[in-house]
Amino acid sequence: MNARRHHAGRRRAGWALAGVLLAAALTACGSSEESGASATAKGVTDTQIVLGGTAPLTGPVAASCLEYTESAEAWFKHVNAKGGVNGRTIVWDPLDDAYDLARAGANARSLVDADIFAIFGGCGSLQPPVVEQQAERAQVPYLFPTAFLPALYNPVQRYTFAQFPSYGSQLVSLVPYAFEKYGKGNVGALMLQTPGIDQALTEIKKNVTEAGVTYIDGEYLTATTSDFTPFVLKLKQANPDYVLTNLPPANMLQFEKAAQAQGFAPNKAYLNAQALASAQFTDPLMSGGKSALGGKVLASVATASPTDPASAECAAAIKEYAPRYTVNYVSLAGCTGAVFMTSTLEKISGDLTRENLISTLESLKDTSLAPNALPVTMSTTDHLATKKLYVVKLGDDGTWLPDGSIDIDTNF
Repeated sequence: MNARRHHAGRRRAGWALAGVLLAAALTACGSSEESGASATAKGVTDTQIVLGGTAPLTGPVAASCLEYTESAEAWFKHVNAKGGVNGRTIVWDPLDDAYDLARAGANARSLVDADIFAIFGGCGSLQPPVVEQQAERAQVPYLFPTAFLPALYNPVQRYTFAQFPSYGSQLVSLVPYAFEKYGKGNVGALMLQTPGIDQALTEIKKNVTEAGVTYIDGEYLTATTSDFTPFVLKLKQANPDYVLTNLPPANMLQFEKAAQAQGFAPNKAYLNAQALASAQFTDPLMSGGKSALGGKVLASVATASPTDPASAECAAAIKEYAPRYTVNYVSLAGCTGAVFMTSTLEKISGDLTRENLISTLESLKDTSLAPNALPVTMSTTDHLATKKLYVVKLGDDGTWLPDGSIDIDTNF
């Protein structure tokens, strides 16, 4: 798809969303959130449920985030084609924040003042805290952003529900898994500065040192880093067995090209939380039917395999409504977040209100919200949906192979 046409289409869709919000406002005029009629709740009509959102549709992480966002959209289109949720179609057209804090804040202020039922999704580690702040102030539910931040669930906020544990929590849990299964080794790091990551790396350094091996202090990159050679050379000199990374696929691919040019790879594996399990990263590494990093990437992921029958309905939605993406762990994560959203809406008893939405989420106990995800338990003191993850390993042929699972230490 032509990128300019694609984003122009989103701008046109944004005007369409404004019309939908105006219609919802007129429908809801004179009614309150707890008015007792499900068709007069905020953002709800007899035929629609309007969700808000803000995501990087342009900017430095758009190449990675659009896959999550458009895969979520694909699920909503799939559900709408079958009649919606209890007869109501889902309207979700996220605003573009370009991975910019000020724009995300402005978007969030606009959304909480609009007639939406909840804020759903989004992508990135920079913007969610400002969205959360506005959502909590206005008492608007903020659900399942594609973000890996401890602040979204620790401490618990009344209106915010996270889909994923933080990058730091995943990496803290992934290191001992790798040590036990593949042997201890020296650990280096290649990291974006994200909230909470310092505390996690301090814990990893302590654990690695206590295991009798060396932790190699690394330097932070930014989402706009373009010259990766200095980082490659530093790691090459240190000769680590494992390299921790939270880089998104597009940035990690740039790093890997620089690493190949310098003849560097970790002796054992890269350890990554979710993002590298994407065709954006793995497909360009293929040559002659073999992956340049076969056997050298371990990733924690939130869904079953793309070929697992449990992933079939999401896979069908992605193929039909987001065909420029392959069905992989990243596109499945985006789709599954939307499945969480529609499944929660279907489970609400009584009127479709924000308070009933929250009480439904807080009452989940070992509940399947998506067939390809592990069961969800949440409560008034726990707003994190995913606390156990699958681990996959990149095979020589470029496919991801099931490797195990990890329980997540959610303190980081």
